[in-house]
Amino acid sequence: MYGSKTYTRGDVKKILESLDIFVLADVNPDGKEYSQTVDTWWRKNRNSNGPVDINRNFDFLWSSGIGSSSNPASELYHGAAPLSEPETKNVVYLFDTYLNINYYMDIHSYSGLVMYPWGDDQSQSTDSNQNFMNPAYDGIRGKIGDVAYKEYMPKDIESKLAVLGKRLNAALAAVRGTKYVVQQSVGLYPTSGTSDDYALSRNSIDPKKVLIYAFCVEFGKEFIPPYSEMNEIIKDLGAAMTELCLAAAG
Repeated sequence: MYGSKTYTRGDVKKILESLDIFVLADVNPDGKEYSQTVDTWWRKNRNSNGPVDINRNFDFLWSSGIGSSSNPASELYHGAAPLSEPETKNVVYLFDTYLNINYYMDIHSYSGLVMYPWGDDQSQSTDSNQNFMNPAYDGIRGKIGDVAYKEYMPKDIESKLAVLGKRLNAALAAVRGTKYVVQQSVGLYPTSGTSDDYALSRNSIDPKKVLIYAFCVEFGKEFIPPYSEMNEIIKDLGAAMTELCLAAAG
């Protein structure tokens, strides 16, 4: 039970008997500790050669500059190279080692959003040439509302992501009435090098790899919520994560 949202013994049994679940409880522990003790707005890791925003360090349009920076002083510094950071390497290790991973959720603060790819540009399902691997569109991506480029995504994949995103949000809202916004990641602002885009892109690069339905959840209304509110947010996200597991088991 998470607040007013309940799951049955049968739901729990189905999850436990059907799935292997991997939890990285804190991908960025050094950065998290620094944000809790020194700078409450800190978002990067603690790399001594220049702290990196690890959610700009994944190998998805890493060098594009879309919502990222090559300047180590920037809050959006993407690192010296794609996957240069131990934190991103740990996530990729899971994908590379456990090849049947089919669903992924990255949890951040804050905004109250359930997001799914793409983050670099709006999506379309008619022109497969407009894709992140095509260098002909370098420098054209990341401009919202134009007609020059939209990131290709098959309609069935986008539909499943949207439907599942709404299902996660409904479970979350049932806990205590808190409702998030479900949208593509680009709806917040254009980005590159993010974990959810990287996770989904792996199958596009190599169709032999399992398709990963990826989400990024931005919880709460504050970067570091007070402890009392964080306890409630944990219930909200517990319901959303349980719902994702049920979808995967189903």
